[in-house]
Amino acid sequence: MKKLIIILILMPVAAIAREITLEECLDKAHENFPKIKQLALRDSLLQLQISNIEADYLPEISLFGEASYQSDVTKIDIELPQPGQSIAGPTIPKDQYSLGINVNQVIWDGGMVPARKSLETAMNEVEKAAVEVDLYSLKEKVAAAYFGILLIDKSIENIKEIKKDLEKKRDEIKSAVENGMVIESNLQIIEAEIINLEKSIIELEIQRRSSIGSLELLCNEKFGDDPQFSLPVSDFEKESGSYRPEYALFDMQKQQLDEAKQVNSAVYTPKFFAYGQGLFARPGFDMFQSDFKPYYKIGVRASWSIWSRGNYARDDEKYEVTKLIVESNREAFSLNQDIALEQQKEKIEGMKEIIEKDMKAIELRSKIVEQSSTQLEAGYITSSVYVEEFNKKAIAIIELDKHKIELEQAKVNYMIQSGNIKFK
Repeated sequence: MKKLIIILILMPVAAIAREITLEECLDKAHENFPKIKQLALRDSLLQLQISNIEADYLPEISLFGEASYQSDVTKIDIELPQPGQSIAGPTIPKDQYSLGINVNQVIWDGGMVPARKSLETAMNEVEKAAVEVDLYSLKEKVAAAYFGILLIDKSIENIKEIKKDLEKKRDEIKSAVENGMVIESNLQIIEAEIINLEKSIIELEIQRRSSIGSLELLCNEKFGDDPQFSLPVSDFEKESGSYRPEYALFDMQKQQLDEAKQVNSAVYTPKFFAYGQGLFARPGFDMFQSDFKPYYKIGVRASWSIWSRGNYARDDEKYEVTKLIVESNREAFSLNQDIALEQQKEKIEGMKEIIEKDMKAIELRSKIVEQSSTQLEAGYITSSVYVEEFNKKAIAIIELDKHKIELEQAKVNYMIQSGNIKFK
């Protein structure tokens, strides 16, 4: 009954352990990375920019007022045929006042508004693509931290198994010492080696906690007590092509330059405006009117820069040259991609060969340890010799498991490099 109670008590504790996957970590890191907020913020900023540009279609209204006094004004006197006689003409007041409103309305702006809207949209896409490039580099950090924990976990697991085997051999030697078959120093050598293994486990557990802490910071999430990490298995041979966000960035940069050319073209296109003016003034449009009166004027205006000293052509050429630079950057990135992917493929194939060698080495080391165990029990060799052979086998086992994890890590790195691991 007591055993049943203990089992029931421990069951919830075991259930607390959470299994963490690489895919989950990649998604969490992407969702919680501070720069991800910039994507939504840049869309909001774009809407504000678009609204400002579209406001150019609305009438521009301004108020003005002026009061002045001048020392002299134009006079008109009409001389009569009789000497010394003349008729005084109307006079312009020396003190002048005006208060009015100006209204200007775009009729045709040469396509400037839609061109500027397209340019702002392209610039926003470039900025967002740059953020995606920064976010993508986060995958490599997350994968490195995740596989680092897997390597530590496997090392702890292997060392614990090695410790069990050595403890079993210690018990056998202890019995032999008690029966006077071997000297006590043989037992002490094995016990010292067990202590070394216990120290290694403690050091690895400290490293594990530290590595988990780093991964939690990248994911911005706590994994709970004693989280378990599963080894991802990647079938990278089925992946083809390269889908890195840098390619989208290059495309957006070229698109931005095309839109900038459209704006440049609109600058040198004829533009038409309607305007109106209303004022209350003395004098107004009738310069000889000495009373305050309302006045108004309406009309249309056109402007066209027919000579720009060659700026238009040079600006267009500048954009084309910049596009060539972007294209050269794309080609350089593609070349580096091909080199990196080829290196990853070679590493994967190399790891497969190493694993085959590891398995053969373990098979041979196991036979050697069996022989050494028999010789130790018969007193033909010392514990030092046995421990040396035992450690060589242990190292071979650790190396095999390490290389298996590194093989899967190399496959994941290949998929990250090629852009085939995507966030949800």
